[in-house]
Amino acid sequence: MKLLTFARKEKIEAKPAILNDVVAEVVDILKRSISKKIKIETEFDVGIPPVVVDQTQIHQAVLNICLNAADAMPGGGSLRLKTFAKTAEPPADAAAGPSGPREFCVVSIADTGQGIAPDIIGAIFDPFFTTKEPGKGTGLGLSIAHGIIKNHGGWIDARSEVGKFTVFDVHIPAGEVADERMDEDSRGGRRCRGEKILVIDDDHDFLEMACEVLESEGCSPVSANTGAGGISIFERMRDELDLVILDMMMLDMDGAEVFKRLRQIKPDAKVIVCSGFSRDGQASATLADGAAGYLQKPFGLDDLVKAIRYALDK
Repeated sequence: MKLLTFARKEKIEAKPAILNDVVAEVVDILKRSISKKIKIETEFDVGIPPVVVDQTQIHQAVLNICLNAADAMPGGGSLRLKTFAKTAEPPADAAAGPSGPREFCVVSIADTGQGIAPDIIGAIFDPFFTTKEPGKGTGLGLSIAHGIIKNHGGWIDARSEVGKFTVFDVHIPAGEVADERMDEDSRGGRRCRGEKILVIDDDHDFLEMACEVLESEGCSPVSANTGAGGISIFERMRDELDLVILDMMMLDMDGAEVFKRLRQIKPDAKVIVCSGFSRDGQASATLADGAAGYLQKPFGLDDLVKAIRYALDK
């Protein structure tokens, strides 16, 4: 999983390309990997202008969106990929570039799946957001696609009607060289300074991804996938650890009990608690008992780093 891309830190190796060729490669993969009940249709604009992109990253972004669309059609349906060029003015939150209307190449990805409810469509690009069952998805596929396209100076529009369709329009600047991303370390862009952080969570996928993101920001993460394991590590490393990120809902021990044990071992331990539920109840009580912060899942990279900096600096 390309978490450095999700965190917008992976260097772009931009080269001239025809978007049709990149999309055609994705279609070849889809034909071999998704359900035969899903009909794949294509419509390529043969006169589309070239783009200057990292082809591997654009390939990944388009594939992620298509796989997400396929997952929304468990009983079969239609997946349509269309390319075309258009003149448009980028939205305010798109990556920096020339102001005013300009030409973009577009990949439109449409499915006849379950659709996305209006109240959540605004959150689909948020890291770790997913409507799938536990273990069925990480909630990063669309976030990674969004990060890749934004890195290339483009954006993704999404529209949907529940029970009928979803369409993603991926916009990429035509004929422009994407800004080459320097390594963030060389620019002093990392926001952590080598702090050692223990992450305690029994969701293996979340644990792995959170640690990789922390590492990309300059932290030194340590992980435990059970409450008891986290307590054991903390007891052994109490003088080395700067911070603990603790999930409140685990199978072997609840977060409130783990928090109490950590504070018994080291009364001034700094602990950020996180949960997929609201901060009411256990999380609220733990904050009242001295937790250094609270994160509501799903949370973004900036939210995570801000919470870490606030907890460490206060």
